[in-house]
Amino acid sequence: MLPRSLGLGRSIALSVGVVVGSGIFVLPAYVATQLPTPAAFLSVWQLGALLALCSALSYAELATLFPSTGGYVVYLRRIFGARMAFVYGWAALFVLYPSSIAGLARVSGRSFAQLLGMGDGFVTPLAGVVVLSATAINLARVVSSTRFTAVLSSVKLSSLFVLAIVGLLLAFGLWPWAPSGVPSGAGALSEPSVSVLGAKAWFLGLVGVLWCYEGFLEIVVVAGEVRQPSRTLVRALLASVLLIALVYGAYTLALHLDLGLTRIASSPTVAADLARVLFGESASWIMNAVVLLATFSAAQALLFSGPRLLVGLAEGGVVHPTLARLSVKRRVPVLAVVGCGSVALIYALVGEFEELVKYFAFATGIFSSLILFGGMWLRARGRVPKEARRIPIWPLPSILAIVAALGGSYWVLRDQPRSSLIGLAIMLCSLPLWRLIGSQSSSAPE
Repeated sequence: MLPRSLGLGRSIALSVGVVVGSGIFVLPAYVATQLPTPAAFLSVWQLGALLALCSALSYAELATLFPSTGGYVVYLRRIFGARMAFVYGWAALFVLYPSSIAGLARVSGRSFAQLLGMGDGFVTPLAGVVVLSATAINLARVVSSTRFTAVLSSVKLSSLFVLAIVGLLLAFGLWPWAPSGVPSGAGALSEPSVSVLGAKAWFLGLVGVLWCYEGFLEIVVVAGEVRQPSRTLVRALLASVLLIALVYGAYTLALHLDLGLTRIASSPTVAADLARVLFGESASWIMNAVVLLATFSAAQALLFSGPRLLVGLAEGGVVHPTLARLSVKRRVPVLAVVGCGSVALIYALVGEFEELVKYFAFATGIFSSLILFGGMWLRARGRVPKEARRIPIWPLPSILAIVAALGGSYWVLRDQPRSSLIGLAIMLCSLPLWRLIGSQSSSAPE
């Protein structure tokens, strides 16, 4: 068993560390393309925060009911049986987590190369260094690795918040160090005029916003290491969403006021554009440093939580316990961390992993919907005691969370139908593998 050593602060830091990666620095351009009016652009970020809060409440109830290491695989095993947990677990451990870590590592490597004045040829080696460094950090004691996560999460969230606040000060004429020639609220003076936006535009814009919240649920994966989980997990999930929503709200408002939606929609690096407006052309190194910090922190946090899925599978008897054995001194699942880090390193060095992400993005939303539906089923059957209930005005938040998850899967299926169906088929093909290495004693729901 992993020791319960995580308090509220480090639990929040882990969630924030995963969420604030590369998405928030580039996806506002996609959202502005879909919703090119100020009211729609700003409102969809608040709607995304509301749906993320609904998911947080739904998972908080499950985490209170099953406060064990593994999160998603624990819920799938307890509700649907070991087969379902194994199908999701093997895809997450060999594809979803490693490919996400590799993608973040390559962004980190690119930012690192730009900071050092190196060419694109150094991106791949530096990405490998990022993965190796994140693996080494997570092989240390949990107290040490989560302290590192907390520091980086605080710095990068504070950096984004400072960028937002300075942007708002400039918009209202209160930033005296703005480069010459930049008027207050310049972006808001030249907005496009669009009279009607259809449901499709809102849906696609909302999908982009929800991708920026992806990862805040990682704290449920390490629930077995959280002190006083029935109280801490709920507070950590809600605090993470509210804190991120506050920073995202200020940041997107600053983007709108200082850049304008036309410039946002046409820019692949909106955060860098905002920094140049606020601090001049010399600000590019600042954003490279912030992106490097954000992506490295997210990769390290994912490499901390991902291997805990294997621990959850082993503790539930789904796979052999040797695969998740803890080191004697550090109490860390060394084999799981090294295995996940090794697969991520291969993806980062080869660079041909983007298609894998497309294959499994559709199935991920389906599994999330199943977990949320399972939580509703447990409560409807009276299997959730009153002291574990965390969802107000139930079942509305759970229904909204399910709709959001299914909506994301629909968008992926519509955009990449072939990749989505191939990914789902690959996951289902893991069932014969489960018969070989899985534990037959835990095949039924509990």
